[in-house]
Amino acid sequence: MVTVVLTTYNARRHLPAAARSVLRQTVRDRELIVVDGGSDDGTHRLLERMNRRHAARTIIVPGNRGPAALMNAGLAVARGRYVAFLEADDFWQPGYLAKAMTEFRTARKKITVCGCGVIDEAGRRIGTLDARGRTALDTGRWRLPEEDPVMGRLCGRIRAVCMSTVIVRRSMLVDLGGFDPCFRWLCADTDFIYRVALAYGRDAFAFIDEPMVLHRRHLGQLTRRLFLPRLIFSAGSKTLDAQQRQVLMDMLAFELKHRSLTVKRRVSRAIG
Repeated sequence: MVTVVLTTYNARRHLPAAARSVLRQTVRDRELIVVDGGSDDGTHRLLERMNRRHAARTIIVPGNRGPAALMNAGLAVARGRYVAFLEADDFWQPGYLAKAMTEFRTARKKITVCGCGVIDEAGRRIGTLDARGRTALDTGRWRLPEEDPVMGRLCGRIRAVCMSTVIVRRSMLVDLGGFDPCFRWLCADTDFIYRVALAYGRDAFAFIDEPMVLHRRHLGQLTRRLFLPRLIFSAGSKTLDAQQRQVLMDMLAFELKHRSLTVKRRVSRAIG
């Protein structure tokens, strides 16, 4: 069985498309768990209808505690041998689960990562992100995102990751302790990929370069706020709202957790 953990917070506009993309998959041995972070946009009424029509289970995690808390809540009640993640802004292409399950059976990996198309708020295709984290703009010209050399060494191919493109063996995820809740808004996904690579090596990953997921980019999503603190400080402002402060804390926590050894090596070389 595949457990699909669909996470949402104030995404009522896009949630139906995400849910439909799960229900239209050809893999029938699956369960759908929708984890809501305490939305106040009327999402609860939509979830009630989904529960009646499609037997989807709903979990409410109040307090808007971030993606890691939502994914962990879904993992805690998952019954499937495999766990797939989907953010409510995104949706899957037909046949995605079937292709991923074939990879698990033939390659015997612990995690699959697929490519995704990038769409805007209106659903217009604006680019592609392949399983290696390379982005192609709609001009057809490749533009590499800021490379993470540590991730490149650990995983061999991945430079960036979107959790909607990830399916894992539940046993591995449980052994790793799930997602680190100290990352409230950012870095929980990257931290997870780091820990998989450190624990199991490059051979744990299977890659599907086809864009089997459509990932929506819009101003309201959390990941777009990553760059706001930089913009504010570059403009000379010292004022950050609570979410922007948490973004900075997440970035700092990630650096301290994963880069401390690298920093120590640099310092030791500098002081001789």
